[in-house]
Amino acid sequence: MEVKTSDFVTRVSSRRQPSAIRALQPLVGLPGMISLGGGLPNPDAFPITGISLTLSDGSQIPMSDEQLNAALQYGPTRGQPLLVNELIRMMNTYHHPKLPWDECLDILVSSGSQDALSRTFDMLLDENSAIIVEKPTYPGALAAIVPIGCTILGVETDGNGLIPESLKNVIEEHHRSGDGTKIKALYTIPTGQNPRGCTTTVERKEEVFRICHDANILILEDDPYYFLRYDFFDGRGEGDHWAPPRSYLSMDEDGRVLRFDSFSKIMSSGIRLGWATGPKPFIERLNLHMQAGSLHACSLSQVIVGEMLRLWGREKFESHIQKAQLLYRNRMLKFKEFMETHLDGLVEWDEPVAGMFAWMRLKGVKDTKKLVMEDCRERGVLMVPGNAFYADGDAPSPYVRASFSVAPLDKLEEAVRRLASLLRERS
Repeated sequence: MEVKTSDFVTRVSSRRQPSAIRALQPLVGLPGMISLGGGLPNPDAFPITGISLTLSDGSQIPMSDEQLNAALQYGPTRGQPLLVNELIRMMNTYHHPKLPWDECLDILVSSGSQDALSRTFDMLLDENSAIIVEKPTYPGALAAIVPIGCTILGVETDGNGLIPESLKNVIEEHHRSGDGTKIKALYTIPTGQNPRGCTTTVERKEEVFRICHDANILILEDDPYYFLRYDFFDGRGEGDHWAPPRSYLSMDEDGRVLRFDSFSKIMSSGIRLGWATGPKPFIERLNLHMQAGSLHACSLSQVIVGEMLRLWGREKFESHIQKAQLLYRNRMLKFKEFMETHLDGLVEWDEPVAGMFAWMRLKGVKDTKKLVMEDCRERGVLMVPGNAFYADGDAPSPYVRASFSVAPLDKLEEAVRRLASLLRERS
């Protein structure tokens, strides 16, 4: 089914026009061009004269005068050219999109994937539209969606990710309800889902894509934990390249997938860099939303990451990714050990294959809000109650989300021990 941009963007979004000043920016660097148009500050007024980075392996990345100038100055909304080129190469390497770049696909660098996501929700949703989200789902997405006033529909998940049959039922029930709102998109986190930790299988992805194709619904593929699968290098020999499973973007033939990636989990969360990839008409409109807001993602961060990717190449990048995956896998396995030692019989959970979260059902507890917000805090343990991950935040939930990403292992075990003690006292 053909995807028409005009069927999905809101009236407000459709009225956005390109900035006349932003349109000049790509022309500034052309040979012989003398720019009197843009309001670029004079770099002679900047106090920074040099930047050099030292990486964890001891190597250094000095920044040339040209790179420094680009890092300290306003840049193109789409993103710094070096980084954009590296990202396109990365998307081709790992996703093999079926749609051609020049004609159909485009990319936009953002201040973390959250920035691109929130602008996408603003672009697509209003009070006359509906969106499908996973149950449970990422609270940051809900924080952007709920104030819009659109209808929020929930689709069930399990240990293998989003359940296609549930998605089909949700769509059919909405059509039968006569609600009058148009379902614009499915928002999904396919890898190491936050908070559940589940990863949607390729077979389910293919079925989900078919359902969305038949119903003419966009897929918003939010995948910040894509590089944190634990099993990508299992059974691979030295020098073998990474062969990740298919993404929704890799399946897209008709321009209905907008994909969101992030460097926060593998480079630095403070560097605030993410990117959106998808059909050119949607990315171009998303560009207009950014022009009216942040103008562009941090130039300094873009130059740093772009140069790192260029110098690393695929081999060193994948070496870094493997170290990150091993780190998180080992932490998950230790957390699993602590769970089996102290929480056996007290909780239920699905062991994750990616990411940094454990989604636990506390047996005998109907609603974890008071337990987590009061009792656990009194014992010196912080977690997030399950109700925070649903559109109806007041509904009771027997679940909690625990992150095993940063706490020292001895502290991690002590937190599990304290939770176990609390649950035994309540039983």
